[in-house]
Amino acid sequence: MVECTVGHLYCRNCVRTHIDICFKEGKCSFACVENSCPGEYTMRLVSEL
Repeated sequence: MVECTVGHLYCRNCVRTHIDICFKEGKCSFACVENSCPGEYTMRLVSEL
């Protein structure tokens, strides 16, 4: 499981897919999978995925 800075947990594969989509859209920050969440995934976590 992977946790955003607010504490929402999602499976590693779901977050990896979400990050890939964000990256392809040219985004430099990676918001939580939960749309209404203000949390993000840290660059350290992103690099580990």
